Amino acid sequence: MWIMVTDLDGTLLDHQGYSWEGAREAISALEVRGVPLVFCTSKTRAEVLPLREAIGNRHPFIVENGGAVYFPAKHFATALPGATVRDGFVSTVLGTPYAALVDALAHAAREARCNVRGFADASVEEVARWCGFSTAEATLAKAREYDEPFLLESGDPEALIAAIEAGGFRWTRGGRFWHILGANEKGDAVRELRRAYHSFGAPVQIAAIGDSMNDLPMLREAEYPILMPSPQLEALRQALPDARIAPGPGSKGWGRAVLDAIPEWLTFNREIPRPPFEY
Repeated sequence: MWIMVTDLDGTLLDHQGYSWEGAREAISALEVRGVPLVFCTSKTRAEVLPLREAIGNRHPFIVENGGAVYFPAKHFATALPGATVRDGFVSTVLGTPYAALVDALAHAAREARCNVRGFADASVEEVARWCGFSTAEATLAKAREYDEPFLLESGDPEALIAAIEAGGFRWTRGGRFWHILGANEKGDAVRELRRAYHSFGAPVQIAAIGDSMNDLPMLREAEYPILMPSPQLEALRQALPDARIAPGPGSKGWGRAVLDAIPEWLTFNREIPRPPFEY
């Protein structure tokens, strides 16, 4: 079976306004063919839940740069023995607790003599201004558990990276923010996703689509990677020279790329098998 794994900001969602309307036809095409659409994002669980409801998405999802994977408990509880059950989901936690990341970032910034400002330091109003959110949306964005986004206001980024790594932590960079995280990344979470679906006995193939370097570990796990136009496209193309390129930015470009991809998947399979269950 195929699984479609996607980043959100600047990918499924327009970079300005965060609309997904341009992807509506493609989302329906995936659903009709039984292809799970899995969000893999730096956003929080609190942000993803209302988006899933708005789109009508019932599939697993990955939050905070691979910090945790959430699976609908109805279908995955037996596939994930020992996983935490919460609000109708079973979760696989890969990330480091948020408080430890905030402390580690402050320490690394002092060591590197850099000025940083993370979500933990910022007010709801500041996060809203940074992201173009309403205050309600910014409140959800600040409900972080496994990843701290931050702005580097001054100082040497190489020195900061070295200090973060010296402390045993990872970093990545998305479309707007730097991030500090623990021993996790989007690629780790995609492997967990593949294992969970594979436990039902169906061979699994991944298509993935992203626009930033923090998506690279996710894209490397895919049999069919797609790159969105973005300022980081050239770096992604150098890392993944055989990846497809979406024909345009935002939800419309995403939708066209997915609709173009579906017939190509038939070169991998004579048909697109449906999942072993219906949601």
